[in-house]
Amino acid sequence: MAKFTFDPDGDILVTCGINTYRVSAKVLSAASPVFLAMFKPGSKEGSALRKQGSLTIDLLEDDPEVFRIFCNVAYHRANRLPRNPNPDLLRRLAVFIDKYRCCETFVFHGQIWLQQPINNPSAEELWMLLQLAYALRLPARFYHITSALVQIRSTSFHGWDFAVDNLGPIPIAILVVICANRALAHRLLDILDMKQEQLASRTADAITNLLGVLKIPFGSYPCSTYKDFIALYVGNLMDYGIMPGTTEYQRKSFWEIWDIAGGTTPIADFNSSVRHPSPLTSLSNHPTSDRPFPAPTEMAVEDYDSDGDIYARCGDRSFHLSSKNLSMASPVFKAMFQPRFKEGLAIKDHGHTELPLPDDDPEVFKVFCDIVYVKFDLAPKDPDPEFLRRMSVFIDKYMCREAFSYYGKVWLQQPMDGHTPEMLWKMLQFAYVVDLGPEFSAITRHMLLTKPMKCLDWEFAAEELGLIPDAILEILGTKSKLLTWEAETAITYKLDKYFSGMSSICDKCKAYIASYVIELANRGLLPGTACFREKDLLELIHVATDFPSSTYKRIDCNSPVGDCGKTLDQTELASGLRDRLVQCRDQEHALRISARYGNKNCMPTMAMSTTPAAEGRPTRSRPRFSQASPVFNAMFEPRFKEGLTISKDGRCEIDLSGDDNEARTLKLQFFFKPP
Repeated sequence: MAKFTFDPDGDILVTCGINTYRVSAKVLSAASPVFLAMFKPGSKEGSALRKQGSLTIDLLEDDPEVFRIFCNVAYHRANRLPRNPNPDLLRRLAVFIDKYRCCETFVFHGQIWLQQPINNPSAEELWMLLQLAYALRLPARFYHITSALVQIRSTSFHGWDFAVDNLGPIPIAILVVICANRALAHRLLDILDMKQEQLASRTADAITNLLGVLKIPFGSYPCSTYKDFIALYVGNLMDYGIMPGTTEYQRKSFWEIWDIAGGTTPIADFNSSVRHPSPLTSLSNHPTSDRPFPAPTEMAVEDYDSDGDIYARCGDRSFHLSSKNLSMASPVFKAMFQPRFKEGLAIKDHGHTELPLPDDDPEVFKVFCDIVYVKFDLAPKDPDPEFLRRMSVFIDKYMCREAFSYYGKVWLQQPMDGHTPEMLWKMLQFAYVVDLGPEFSAITRHMLLTKPMKCLDWEFAAEELGLIPDAILEILGTKSKLLTWEAETAITYKLDKYFSGMSSICDKCKAYIASYVIELANRGLLPGTACFREKDLLELIHVATDFPSSTYKRIDCNSPVGDCGKTLDQTELASGLRDRLVQCRDQEHALRISARYGNKNCMPTMAMSTTPAAEGRPTRSRPRFSQASPVFNAMFEPRFKEGLTISKDGRCEIDLSGDDNEARTLKLQFFFKPP
């Protein structure tokens, strides 16, 4: 039996297969509405958890490998997720997702997994992929997979035993649709009508459920309080237009009813209808750990967790959250809520605390909360580069790279055509901080191909380095110089080839060469000119596409002694110009995040400043110290003494007298100059 501890302080011990998992009810509830309902106080498991403080549940019918993946996703451990899961594992994931209604938890991960290429997939493998696309409600992927399925299978789908025996979350109607769309159109409408009637019936039952639970005969009430409460409830249903049987109710869709029922104003509160308050109401002014504490006034409140113990103030907003959920997504928050810190001590003593975050971006913090609480529909679908840059600052500060990993992969899949170099640089900062290697390489490649100036001389990048070490800018500059040299060589290749060893050149030959050079200059293709420097490689290729051709013939040569006529006979200087430039484009022109300059624990070689300070001691760069050590990174945050001093005075002194000077030197060399 294998034991997996996702949360040492977890209150739930899950037995799945032969394995056990120590997890938190808060985290499972945020990732799955089924677990949320299971752990509510009114349920058997929720009541037992409230009484005992911990609980053991058996999920013997579930797949242990899939449940472990679910826990890794819920705890934002992206580095432990499978990179390229096989179709059978994706099928089993689809079954789990459908059972526990955790579509939003897996939707970003599913988009990445379903983009992985499969060599010569069989119809059975495509059917397995289709189950995950259906379970995650990914219409584009579902469309492409069904198209491939129709093309790969030659026989009818009616008698396909494999699909019928392995439907998973897919309704059998889908199988028939693939076979005959038109014939099943009416059947699908019938299914939709039937589902709509079922939904309407269940919605009405949910609204009137309270009246049935009370079981009070018409006209008789145990007391005036019950009568007033029911009257208030029914009256409010009429006012909101969601009283079943009314015309207003019939006009509303399910989601309109959902929005009204889930609004901030309660439909009816039993306590509000009590005319004679109980003596116990005098205790309501005394805060307890079991009672929600009042929200900050005059601030917009984002209620992510009604039972949360944190009110985070960020900008002009307040967020009602759980310290448990924040801790599992960010080690900085995890450390902050430990009992040895002020925030953790307040939670331990009072059961709740307020968390001021005045220096953080409220919009970015909201996206972080959406990701932590798996609210996919609220997270941005296509954030602009500036917002990605702002997110990179937050991610680096709170060390929550893994929580954003799969979301970042999807965000950076947006087409880069039309993006300015400045926009690409902001996207590169995000890719670097989240450690997205393929995306980092793709962005640097596109920058090199579309940036006409040398990156080393790029003032914007030098001033907006952000979290990117300057070594990367230097490497980009070197790559840019190399690419420029290759483009110049591709253009002047024929001139070097034919004229490097000639003893003499006749007038006709000179005129032919001059016409070629003039045409290069007119089109901005002549190396060394200002027009050439203003163009990027893709523009050079576009201009070279329709470059005019002119063949030099030996008969035109008028040199009695030169060898130019023999050398240039039937030569066309412009031939292959575009192909040579395309060859330059297709070469490797990208940077990779590696141990040399991508790993936060092993930074690139950097020259440390040794300029003597006023006291005659060497100064050190704060950003470089922060990049080299998470201890220094935390020390220089504004919430600590050293960080506050830097933000006010621009500099600070730190006392390392307790460290051995030689050992300190060796450590710094290791940080900045890895072997």
